Amino acid sequence: MKVRQYEDTDYKTICHWWIDWGMDIFPKQFLPKNGYIVSSGGIDYAAVWVYRTDSKIRLLECFVSNPNANISMKSLAIDKLIQVVSTIATKQGYILWSSTDNIKLGERLEQQNFDLIDEEMKHYIRYE
Repeated sequence: MKVRQYEDTDYKTICHWWIDWGMDIFPKQFLPKNGYIVSSGGIDYAAVWVYRTDSKIRLLECFVSNPNANISMKSLAIDKLIQVVSTIATKQGYILWSSTDNIKLGERLEQQNFDLIDEEMKHYIRYE
């Protein structure tokens, strides 16, 4: 499996993934350039974005996987994303913060040394 940088041309594919999962499409202008996709054998399996802050924290957000791909390959891809992005952040002197209500993703994060710091947070956004 190979991790590559997200490119603007990937947005259409990612939108299809969100739709197929029954999720809202995340507006393109809200995605940072710092995104990653895991591919193997010409198939994209999963993606995540890293939001930069003006602190020593990077936000690991917007995980999404290819809903039509093999389940075990998606699982490996998500683990690979977490490993690679964690390594990059550590080498650059940052820690990663991630929020999710997905139980399985939370378990994956914990398996890769993320600490659960809040179990009941809700997220809000103001567009205007």
